[in-house]
Amino acid sequence: MKNKSKFFGIIAIIAMIGFLMVACGQTNDPAPAPAPAPPPDPGPQPPVGLNIDGNWTRQSNRLNFVNGFWYRFYGTAMYMNGTFSIAGSTITIVQTHSGGSPIAPVNQTGIVAVTAQTLTLTIGAPFAGWAGTWQRQQ
Repeated sequence: MKNKSKFFGIIAIIAMIGFLMVACGQTNDPAPAPAPAPPPDPGPQPPVGLNIDGNWTRQSNRLNFVNGFWYRFYGTAMYMNGTFSIAGSTITIVQTHSGGSPIAPVNQTGIVAVTAQTLTLTIGAPFAGWAGTWQRQQ
């Protein structure tokens, strides 16, 4: 009887070990991927400039601003052109051509204000002739 008790005790221990191995078995699932890091803070952004693209007239002069380029006409003849950029209400105008010929860049910074129908420039030489209010050409 004593041997039977030992035998059943050993079987019980083996069964318990087997159940523990099944219950705590390893899985072949990969470890979950870590959550992606949030994007870095870009910090303060520069102000978006005013959109002055279009045709503007004053007396017999016409200014045309298109995607960072400008063209100045007197009557129907274009007589100077270049590039421009706007940051907030500050405009920087760079003349790169005169009479259709390249020149050494000439630049000036001024203040611009725009409404649906008017463009007001406050700017000095060599673009002082541009100062004042221009009307949007339809």
